[in-house]
Amino acid sequence: MVVKFIDRKNEIRDALFQVAKNGLPMTYENFGQIVGIWRMRGAKDLLDLIAKEEKAKREPDVTYMLHSAATKYPSQIGGQPAKPPTAEQMRLARKEMQAVINRHCPGAVNPY
Repeated sequence: MVVKFIDRKNEIRDALFQVAKNGLPMTYENFGQIVGIWRMRGAKDLLDLIAKEEKAKREPDVTYMLHSAATKYPSQIGGQPAKPPTAEQMRLARKEMQAVINRHCPGAVNPY
């Protein structure tokens, strides 16, 4: 499988870490403006890869810092589409976001 934007993986990961350090999640659209990828269209496989690599390192999944403008939740939670998220996905999003907050921005308010 070819991962679109793979050559920008480290740049995108670093930008996600910066969002996490600020403690405030943002929409895919706003993040896309920062990294120059319109609404992060076509970047799902890259975000999935970053999530997988962070989990393999036993680090929290920083991709939870991005959310849909419509639902205010990530578009994918627990590896499954979340449009809209189920109650279980909402619970998981809260848990994952808390792990990100604890690691990157202790004391920030969990939006979920």
